[in-house]
Amino acid sequence: MLVCCVCQMDEKLSLLEQKQKLAEQVEELTKQRKDRLQKLAELKCREKQLCDVLSERPCAVHDGIVPSLKQFAELEEHVLRLECKKVGVQC
Repeated sequence: MLVCCVCQMDEKLSLLEQKQKLAEQVEELTKQRKDRLQKLAELKCREKQLCDVLSERPCAVHDGIVPSLKQFAELEEHVLRLECKKVGVQC
C-alpha cells in the first residue's frame, strides 16, 4: 500500500531536508514496486499452473506492469477461485 505522498511537502523544511525526504519516499516506493512485481510473478506462475490443469483462461494482468491495488486484489481472488475449483470446494 502506498504510504507516502510526494505532493505534501512541509514548507518549513530546508531544500536539503526536502530533497532527503523525497529521496526516502522514492526509496520506499521503489521497494514497494519491487515487492509487488515479485508477488505478481508468483501469482502469475500459480495462476498459469492452475489454468493449465483446469483449462481456464488467465486473468488479464500484463507482465512487467505494476498492477494497481485493485488489479492485484482481483488476481489474488482469481487464483483463490481457481484453487477452490481444483479441490472442489465452493469459495
